[in-house]
Amino acid sequence: METYYLIFDHENDEYSVMSEQQFLSAGDNIEYVQADESEEYLSYQATSLNGYFTELED
Repeated sequence: METYYLIFDHENDEYSVMSEQQFLSAGDNIEYVQADESEEYLSYQATSLNGYFTELED
Protein backbone atom coordinates (compact mmCIF):
# COMPACT_ATOMS: atom_id res chain seq x y z
CA MET A 1 0.00 0.00 0.00
CA GLU A 2 1.26 3.48 -0.83
CA THR A 3 1.91 6.18 1.75
CA TYR A 4 0.69 9.73 1.21
CA TYR A 5 1.91 12.87 2.95
CA LEU A 6 0.00 15.89 4.18
CA ILE A 7 2.39 18.80 3.85
CA PHE A 8 2.36 22.56 4.19
CA ASP A 9 3.65 24.22 1.03
CA HIS A 10 5.40 27.43 2.13
CA GLU A 11 5.68 28.68 -1.46
CA ASN A 12 1.90 28.62 -1.97
CA ASP A 13 0.89 29.02 1.71
CA GLU A 14 -1.43 26.02 1.63
CA TYR A 15 -1.76 22.44 2.79
CA SER A 16 -1.72 19.70 0.17
CA VAL A 17 -1.18 15.97 -0.28
CA MET A 18 1.76 14.31 -2.02
CA SER A 19 2.58 10.75 -2.93
CA GLU A 20 5.68 9.25 -1.35
CA GLN A 21 7.65 9.72 -4.57
CA GLN A 22 6.66 13.41 -4.78
CA PHE A 23 7.48 13.92 -1.11
CA LEU A 24 10.93 12.37 -1.39
CA SER A 25 11.82 14.55 -4.38
CA ALA A 26 10.28 17.78 -3.05
CA GLY A 27 12.43 20.75 -2.23
CA ASP A 28 12.84 22.75 0.95
CA ASN A 29 9.59 24.71 0.56
CA ILE A 30 7.47 22.03 2.23
CA GLU A 31 6.89 21.08 5.83
CA TYR A 32 5.85 17.55 6.82
CA VAL A 33 2.60 17.38 8.78
CA GLN A 34 1.27 13.82 8.66
CA ALA A 35 1.58 10.52 6.75
CA ASP A 36 -1.21 8.04 6.07
CA GLU A 37 -2.17 5.29 3.64
CA SER A 38 -5.47 7.03 2.88
CA GLU A 39 -5.11 9.78 0.28
CA GLU A 40 -8.80 10.65 0.75
CA TYR A 41 -8.38 11.22 4.49
CA LEU A 42 -5.35 13.47 4.03
CA SER A 43 -7.07 15.39 1.22
CA TYR A 44 -9.98 16.05 3.57
CA GLN A 45 -7.55 17.23 6.25
CA ALA A 46 -5.80 19.56 3.77
CA THR A 47 -9.11 21.04 2.62
CA SER A 48 -10.24 21.55 6.21
CA LEU A 49 -6.98 23.20 7.25
CA ASN A 50 -6.91 25.48 4.20
CA GLY A 51 -10.48 26.57 4.93
CA TYR A 52 -9.73 27.11 8.62
CA PHE A 53 -6.76 29.37 7.97
CA THR A 54 -8.64 31.30 5.28
CA GLU A 55 -11.32 32.10 7.88
CA LEU A 56 -8.68 33.30 10.35
CA GLU A 57 -7.26 35.73 7.78
CA ASP A 58 -10.66 37.35 7.13
